[in-house]
Amino acid sequence: MNGNVTRVVDFLFRDIEESEEVLSIRDEIMNNCQERYDNMIASGYSDEEALGAVAESLKGMDEVLKDYPRKGQYTDEDFSKENINAEKKEGEVCIDWDILRALRINVRSADVEILATEGRQTLELVQGTATYLDAQLEGDTLVITQHLRGDQAQQEESKDTGILGMIARLIGSAIRAIPDGEECRVKIMLPADQLRRAQVQTISGDITFEVSADHIDLQTTSGELNVSVPDKKAFSDEKCFGEGAGAAEDAPEMKARSISGGIDVRGCFSAAALSSTSGDIDFAGSSTELSLKTVSGDIDAETVSPSVNGSSVSGDITLAVKVSSGEIRLDSVSGDIELEIPNAGSGIRAEAGSRSGDVNYYNVSLRDDAPMKVRVKTVSGDVTVQG
Repeated sequence: MNGNVTRVVDFLFRDIEESEEVLSIRDEIMNNCQERYDNMIASGYSDEEALGAVAESLKGMDEVLKDYPRKGQYTDEDFSKENINAEKKEGEVCIDWDILRALRINVRSADVEILATEGRQTLELVQGTATYLDAQLEGDTLVITQHLRGDQAQQEESKDTGILGMIARLIGSAIRAIPDGEECRVKIMLPADQLRRAQVQTISGDITFEVSADHIDLQTTSGELNVSVPDKKAFSDEKCFGEGAGAAEDAPEMKARSISGGIDVRGCFSAAALSSTSGDIDFAGSSTELSLKTVSGDIDAETVSPSVNGSSVSGDITLAVKVSSGEIRLDSVSGDIELEIPNAGSGIRAEAGSRSGDVNYYNVSLRDDAPMKVRVKTVSGDVTVQG
């Protein structure tokens, strides 16, 4: 299945409320477009020509879909109840906080702050000149999205013409449409333990997350991502680096992903997976299973996690593990790797190597029967393992 074809069709349905009928239409269009693309590629057409044919076949679909309900549509009754409508009401919004247990935030340029408070819950939406933030409560989930204002959306639609222009609009306008300097912000104040689920996604906006949840999923393209889990699941020497740390079954599951933005995470987690392409990753805390992956960004971590998987292509990896048993796997192509295991008093089972770099051990005992197993590999970088 071609990814660009999928994005074109998904973009066509981006603002339409999901229903059984809408999903059925989407699936049929998706299958037809994929089949058209595959047939043209098999007939010898280029990828660009095949995508152009797919875009051409979708002309007029906006008119077909215009009568289906849009996400975030409101009635006069909604307005009379002062329900959430970012176009009509800017700033703080009224919500039934008693039922709120989840967040789903998908914005473009807006910064997102989820902060802990012992006072009352609040939601503040700072609007931009070219975009607006829309919020609504769906069951127990607060959903927040960012949209172009009417004039800006019309200008964007009129910029490009032709088949390739249509492809560019369908695939790329979500990023290109935001003017430089556009400032929007989402700020939510909540009790630290109110949420069960939190999903936040931005393109260029920063994410600050300082509450807990059973499942935390954060993603940004170029924004900075900062996480600090508070209170009973907070990062601290006693709770995250003390005896028994790293085995907190009631701690959150954490996923954090970035393309070029940096990731900084502090806290205790049942499992944590952090990945970035060119941004750096910093981690301090504990996790029963910890995964750290970058392409060119550096990794710097301090943890009591008994299971750590770290990999990089050209970035350096610096890891301090404060446990005496477990399994550590670190891989790099051209980056240097430094591993510190100060609590490995009974020694380590080590498998360390570099094709062209140096491998050095300092203050560690190498034993085949040791409870700590270490595997460190790099192609051209240096490897240092120390106690």
